Order: sequence, then C-alpha cells, then structure tokens
Amino acid sequence: MLHRRARHQLSPSTRTYILCHLLMLTVGFAVCMTPWAVPNTIIGIVVLAVGGSLIAAGIAGHVLYLHVKWSQKEEGRLEEIRRAGIEHVFEKRSVAMRSEYDSRLERASESIDILGFGLRHLREDHLVHFSDWADRAKVRILVIDPDSPTSDKTYANQRDLEERNEEGQISQDVRAMVSACQDLLVNRSGRFEIRLYTCLPSVNIFRIDDEVFWGPYFVGGVSRNMPTFLLDGGGFVSEAIMEHFDQIWKDPRLSRGIPREWLKRSD
Repeated sequence: MLHRRARHQLSPSTRTYILCHLLMLTVGFAVCMTPWAVPNTIIGIVVLAVGGSLIAAGIAGHVLYLHVKWSQKEEGRLEEIRRAGIEHVFEKRSVAMRSEYDSRLERASESIDILGFGLRHLREDHLVHFSDWADRAKVRILVIDPDSPTSDKTYANQRDLEERNEEGQISQDVRAMVSACQDLLVNRSGRFEIRLYTCLPSVNIFRIDDEVFWGPYFVGGVSRNMPTFLLDGGGFVSEAIMEHFDQIWKDPRLSRGIPREWLKRSD
C-alpha cells in the first residue's frame, strides 16, 4: 500500500526519470558481470568501463533526484515562513532585545500598539519617550485589568503565581503605569491611550508601524524571558495578531477604559 501511494504521488516524468536510471544501474551491473568483463584484456577493460559508466550514471541520477527533492522541500518550508511573515526569532524579549525595539521606535511614524501585563520595563525604559512617540504616532497600550475577573481572584494575581512573583506585583505595575502616564492620558487623548483588558492573557504584542513583535506566555518563567517572533506587516500571522489586538481594544466586553478615580491624582 505504501509503495502504491508513493508511486501515485510521482508525476509521469518523475517515474520515467527514476526508471531510466534504475535501468542504467541494472544494465551496468549486468555488463560488468558478463564473461567478456575480463580486466586483463582490451575488450574486458572496455566492457568494464561501459558497465562502470552506466552504474555511475545511475547512481548520480538518483543522488541528483534526492538533492532536488530535498531542495524543493526546503524551499517549500522557506516559502511558508515568508508567507507567514516571520523575519526573526529571539530567544528572549524585553531587556535582552531592547536595541531591536529602540531602533524601530526611533523612526516610528504611524502606530505603536503594545499588549502586556504590567509593562514595568517599558515604563522604566521608555517613560521619557512616551510624549515623543505620541507626537509621531498613535500609541495604544493594553495592560491587564488588576480587578478582573473579580477583585478577590484576578488574572493578574494568577499570573504572579505562574511567574513566581510576589502576589500583587503585576497589579502594582499596572497602576504605576497609569499613574506615570496621567498627563498624557488627559492632555493627549486620541494620540496616547491605555485600556485595561479583561480577557484571558495569551500573548505579548509590540507593534511598531508595519512590524510586530509577539510571543507566548509560559508557566514558570517571567514574560520578558519568553521567546519572541518578529513579523513583517504583510504576513498572515501578523494580520491575525493585530486582529486579536484590535478586537480586544474595541470590544467593551474584552477591555475597558481607565476608571476616572484612577486619574484624579493628576489634579
């Protein structure tokens, strides 16, 4: 059955190619086994040379066929990677690849979209740049709602447990982010916005214009140490990632604005 399935997967021209080189091998061995194949005579030497050439041609043909098939398989894999839009894979994100973010943030001109938990390292590293970002691009930040789904059992505290943090660390980071950005949230509304997402956290997203950094969340390690993929804007993966972000941002069932009482401290 396996032989029949493999045969049906081959095109007629491929089957002809393989059969021809099998025939060369068979004829070559047959010639070398004839009574005339005697090394000590001129005829024998010629017969052995012909047989050896046929064997070599048959072997070379099969090696070439396997090489072409392997190359086509690898090219197919590369094409899938290109179609997905994957440009690079990093072992870790955040501090470990800060230069990758910085070089792109310096020339951002359209959109900066970020989804994470408390984004403490973003605040510590880039708070002084937020205003400049808002001058050049529309900035949207999604951080986890520290009170969702209920105040006594939150996703933020659950993630603290999964990252082996002290309980309440992510919630403190969220509130610190909002507090640090109060002037921007009040005075640059529409250019700099933060929303609290209330859905289950699944991926980290950092979009800068037409490129997207994203990575998963795993149990047992902090998010900044997770692998991260860099995607260009034309691939189907980046489109799915940004559709995910936009749906969370727009759907009031999945995110909410900053409560008014959180901003009163700016008065």
